[in-house]
Amino acid sequence: MVSPSPGDSPAAVTPRFGVVSWMVIVIAASTKLWLTACRTLDAIGWADYDDHWFLRKAISILDGRWLGPYNSMTLIKGAAYPLWIAFVSRLGIPLLPAQQLLYALASLAVSVALAPSIRSSAARVVLFVVVLFNPMTFSDDIASRVAREGFYPALGLLIFAGVAGAALRLEARRRDALPWVLLSGVAFAVFLYMLLKSGLVKIGGGDLNPLVYLSLAFVSGFSERLGPDLITRAENALRTSSGPGSGSDKA
Repeated sequence: MVSPSPGDSPAAVTPRFGVVSWMVIVIAASTKLWLTACRTLDAIGWADYDDHWFLRKAISILDGRWLGPYNSMTLIKGAAYPLWIAFVSRLGIPLLPAQQLLYALASLAVSVALAPSIRSSAARVVLFVVVLFNPMTFSDDIASRVAREGFYPALGLLIFAGVAGAALRLEARRRDALPWVLLSGVAFAVFLYMLLKSGLVKIGGGDLNPLVYLSLAFVSGFSERLGPDLITRAENALRTSSGPGSGSDKA
């Protein structure tokens, strides 16, 4: 652990993991990957709007044809998850271990991001293990289906890590805060792109060019107001759709 000098602010010096802490982290991550390796990831062949769609678009991306021929099914979902499938396929990593590894790295990012606030290495290792073994990450819906739910938990943790890491290092050197700002920007960009494509938040009252979605999502990732505002609008939309006057409650 790094000892701060008397003139340093609390965020100026970030405590680091020691050798023992890294050993525990590696053992815990390896155990999680070993436990989830017994699961089998299945894709429902007739799920043209879900599993099958993601795989077909990933294959099109790998073939250099982007999302394939344009038709009524081309843009029913965002391209982020097919891009992820294509990326790990190109690396030669099976999808399920890749998603579990991404979640483990996101859990580690959270524990590192909170270092200025949780200065005890032991406490941060415990936090990593608790987050890592979240039962949701190896439940049937996530660990056995080709679905975005296997990607979202890690994405959410990366957003939190980026925002928390940057906020806790506002008084630190710029080079210490910059990686966390970049992480929050990129993670927010992917998240808000998926949010806009889901239809929960509409901008301009109609469909926009995908490049506009990407540009807006990327800018919002680095904005103090735009990102939270869009999330609040999505939350209000969900509450309205599930409220007493929603269509699901009508006879």
